[in-house]
Amino acid sequence: MGKSKHIKFYEKIGFVKYCEMYPSDRLTQGIDVTFEEENPKRGIPAVYVMADKSGQVLKIGQSEDVFDRCFKQYKCVTNTTNNRIRAFIREQPEPIDIYMYSLPTILGEIKGYAVKTSQSKGFEYALLNEYWELNQDLPPLNEMKK
Repeated sequence: MGKSKHIKFYEKIGFVKYCEMYPSDRLTQGIDVTFEEENPKRGIPAVYVMADKSGQVLKIGQSEDVFDRCFKQYKCVTNTTNNRIRAFIREQPEPIDIYMYSLPTILGEIKGYAVKTSQSKGFEYALLNEYWELNQDLPPLNEMKK
């Protein structure tokens, strides 16, 4: 097993547990989320890593708002990716952990327009490339490198 297949690889570079997702009969979409902190960080860009309880990396992703990604999109929004992730989580005997590495929001101006962005897409791409180089495959819930 390549080094990057285990969450400890990412914890060493600063990823911290953000939340866990698990099956739930009380919600229509069938999964729920519990955050590590009582008031989780919101509105911040991040790269995240999903892992099972043994520490196996399942997905590397990014979001401009990691709270929204976990609490709303994965939990409630219907689309191909979210449906696939939810179906996977519903089949698991234990919750799936989500670790994150928060990134700063970069403010700037282009042609007189105020813009904000982050480096989350670039960091996600770099981590997926590294994962591929070490393992000759992607995490099981990643379908492709973007």
